[in-house]
Amino acid sequence: MCPTDFPRGKGWVSYRDFRDTGPLGVYFPDNVEQPIAMHFSGKLGRLKAAGLTLGGHPPANTPAYDLVMQFSALPRIALLLLFNDADAEFPAQCSVLFQKTADQFLDPECMAMLARILSVKLYKIAPKNTPESL
Repeated sequence: MCPTDFPRGKGWVSYRDFRDTGPLGVYFPDNVEQPIAMHFSGKLGRLKAAGLTLGGHPPANTPAYDLVMQFSALPRIALLLLFNDADAEFPAQCSVLFQKTADQFLDPECMAMLARILSVKLYKIAPKNTPESL
């Protein structure tokens, strides 16, 4: 999709906040966020190394998470990875957010596929010899 006017709006939103994501509402957490959380639980150093290798960087305003990385997935589409590692009380948790205007350029299916590609690439590129902690 190519809007005639560049959409305005800043901020990050979850996949489910976009219109027409209902059919993929279960797919997204099951195939994007949970695999990252499960695979990198206790391996924060590996996740950071993989993210840096893929061009990830800290965003301008960093929320309080164990790891926050922004990825420029496509020319006008950025993804934000929020990761909290497991601790004594909670399992690892991951959220992948989109720029608020992402739905002006991609349909929900393509957005889900883009996030899934990030998930798979993080897993495949993660170095095996990186220390577990930062």
